Amino acid sequence: MTAIFKEVQDTGDFSNRVRIFSYDEIGLTGEAYNELMETLQTAIGTISSVMEKVSLGNFQESISGTY
Repeated sequence: MTAIFKEVQDTGDFSNRVRIFSYDEIGLTGEAYNELMETLQTAIGTISSVMEKVSLGNFQESISGTY
């Protein structure tokens, strides 16, 4: 799993997910990683969208969510 962390760090691509083969401690760690990547991807997408609108002069948008 270390390689996938490095890939995300190098590319900034939060769409990477690990394949789950078991539901032991390793599999649960993989699931937690996938959930973290999903949360980060959603948060960064939301922030990017709002910042783009702000850059165009639309100050009515806001960022909300549980991250």
